Amino acid sequence: MAVLKCTFSIVIVGLTITACSGVAPSPVQPTATIEAAPLPQGELPYSPEFEVQTAMYDSGTVRIILCFNIPTAEEDWVLGRLPGDVYLSDMSQVVPLQSFSLVSLDAQSDPESPRRCDRFEASPPAGFDGEQAVLSVARIAASMPVEVDWDQLLQRIHEAAPSLVIEPMPDQGGPSFAVAQTPPGMTDLEAHNLVVGLVEPVIIGPWVIPIDFDPE
Repeated sequence: MAVLKCTFSIVIVGLTITACSGVAPSPVQPTATIEAAPLPQGELPYSPEFEVQTAMYDSGTVRIILCFNIPTAEEDWVLGRLPGDVYLSDMSQVVPLQSFSLVSLDAQSDPESPRRCDRFEASPPAGFDGEQAVLSVARIAASMPVEVDWDQLLQRIHEAAPSLVIEPMPDQGGPSFAVAQTPPGMTDLEAHNLVVGLVEPVIIGPWVIPIDFDPE
């Protein structure tokens, strides 16, 4: 399989997608819409570059190694911070990833463009069309901060979803909280994801990466 590279350009909250290998399928949207904070002010524009190193579909299991340049070496940026951040589809079926694990993290060889590679696995249902497979990345997120400015966070939650109410749990350390009330039509999971997205540095996609599976 030829190594596939996809380059996307994003400037804070604006997104311009450049099709890779001439393929630009319409993305299958995640079930939850996550409102989140962009990179901190003053951050340089970030251009994600994705490289599919390995893509295998064997005995009903998909195994993909995906590499990407992380925005900054100072943060622990990952693709699968929340359920739904990365998912496989054949443009008609969405397949959640069952697991992902770090393969390598290289921040030394090119400090201006540190790079991370992860292994993703999924078990598509019968009828999954591997020839139409794409991997969608909904967002790239950094580590949660150790300390949280709860007053600022509560204000941002009120601006994003006025009827969403959470109960901070500062005694448990970090951004621990409980969802006390959700707006009409919002699930607890969507409320949790929204709050988490407001806490952590995050870059919103989606980016759609065509998958060319290795021949068996």
